[in-house]
Amino acid sequence: MTAPKYNKVFSNLGHECEMLAEDDEVEKKFPGNTFIVKFKRSAMRTILVHEKICKSCAIHLRSHGAIEKEKQRHIRYHPTSIHPFSSARIWWEVFMTFICLIQLILVPLDVGFFAFNTTMPFFHSIPFLSIRMLTDLICCLDIGVNATTGYYDESKKEVVLHHQKIIGHYLRTRFLLDFLSSVPTHFDLFVNMPYAHDQNNWALTILQLLSTIKYVRFFTFNTLATKLCNIFGVDFYVRHGVLMVLTMLIFWHILSCTQIFGYLLFNDKKNFAAYRNTTPFKAISRSMYDGALLIYTASYGVEEPENNYEYLMTTVLWFLSKFVQIYLLARVIEFLRAKTSPKMKYSQMVKQLVEFMRHKQLPIYTQKRILTYYEFHFQKSYFRENEIYATISGQLRQEIVMQTCRQLVENVEFFRDLPLNLLVRIVSCLKSEIYLTNDVVVKANSTGNCMYFISTGTVAVYTASGKEVCHLEDGDHFGEIALVNSEATRVASVIAVETCELYRLDRKDFVKAIHPYPDLLEKIEKIAADRMEKTNLMEEHYRRDIATKRLY
Repeated sequence: MTAPKYNKVFSNLGHECEMLAEDDEVEKKFPGNTFIVKFKRSAMRTILVHEKICKSCAIHLRSHGAIEKEKQRHIRYHPTSIHPFSSARIWWEVFMTFICLIQLILVPLDVGFFAFNTTMPFFHSIPFLSIRMLTDLICCLDIGVNATTGYYDESKKEVVLHHQKIIGHYLRTRFLLDFLSSVPTHFDLFVNMPYAHDQNNWALTILQLLSTIKYVRFFTFNTLATKLCNIFGVDFYVRHGVLMVLTMLIFWHILSCTQIFGYLLFNDKKNFAAYRNTTPFKAISRSMYDGALLIYTASYGVEEPENNYEYLMTTVLWFLSKFVQIYLLARVIEFLRAKTSPKMKYSQMVKQLVEFMRHKQLPIYTQKRILTYYEFHFQKSYFRENEIYATISGQLRQEIVMQTCRQLVENVEFFRDLPLNLLVRIVSCLKSEIYLTNDVVVKANSTGNCMYFISTGTVAVYTASGKEVCHLEDGDHFGEIALVNSEATRVASVIAVETCELYRLDRKDFVKAIHPYPDLLEKIEKIAADRMEKTNLMEEHYRRDIATKRLY
């Protein structure tokens, strides 16, 4: 006889669950213990939503229950799609960030120095060409991965996993940019082209000119780097500082190498000869120096341009450099203005909070709980909720509350089909409360004066004797007996097993709201009495089991 498997989902939060583990949706889809089946299960789990990643990216998936429902939806309806908040997708984006950075280094070198086959043979060597071709093929593979990865719809606050919608969204947004910057343009590795080392052959020159399209990979690199910094919690100042420095260095590198390619393209023999008759190290150093001169002083390089086309190239590159400088200046202004932004205010508030906790010499465990509370409550963006509510009309406040809490109230059996004006009165009485892991929400045998609705999070329900009977998750409720019976005591304890946002409805507010509806009050009392009777029977059955075990 095999030992029962208990739920270990919340063990990392310190909750030792006494309930049996539910069947895994992935194991249901791929039953068996063969190597292939185990591989399929592992692959499926990597493309499903990852709890830590999701909580840092998607506002609407903040609890274990919501994430589990998202996994079930993914497995049942879209098993071949990759979730945008899955571990597989995130590690692929880490990999692609590295690939984009490699391309932004190698492609300009290839474009600028491909004609120096005698003094710089490395740029025509097998290792260099292999890396170039491999990065292009990986970028082509990235198109396929993007076409099967869902996306987060900000307007609807949901993740789209339907294949047709994913492809349509991809074609409308990033496909053209990814396609143009992924097409391989270097074939020296596979074809012995007769013009491979001929700097005057226009076929190879055109291929190198097409390679400059890959410079747009910088925008992909910037997007991926910003997203990964958010996921891994990189400090705001560090993130913006590093990205600004990388932007300047990459642009400097691209402009320097492109300027050398321009010398070849427009047949500037003097400037081109200055690079050809030197060592690779000196050539790269000189190109960086000429690039810096072009950026800051509009210099022409070693010699003046020999034709109008080269004058035009220099002018265009100079204007591009000014656009980049304006972009960096805008980033610096954003960097400075961020001190007054919600996210920066939150960071400053957290720093003050940390100093306060150090001053009070609070234990590490308490400090972590306080920081968890602030992060959950503010979602890393500081705002003054009370001041916002004070500046808007009563009608707007009512609409906000109804939008937030109406579904919670309608999930309760005896609140369904209520008149709209009564529902509005009940919803307006709800008060938000946040409970951290292992916080006691209600205690058995205590006098109750309110009920609770679970907005996000998971709670465990225990009988008075300490038997764990169930978990309640998003949309559930408990404690409704206290609304209709002022003398009733709590028949169960409820403890938060993860950070939860609950809405409390006090008895006095409920009685005041429902007083004009005596028939509805009788219905609620009957339902509450039936539920209390079932709970008492369960408790009595559990006590008998304990007594029987002690006899043996």
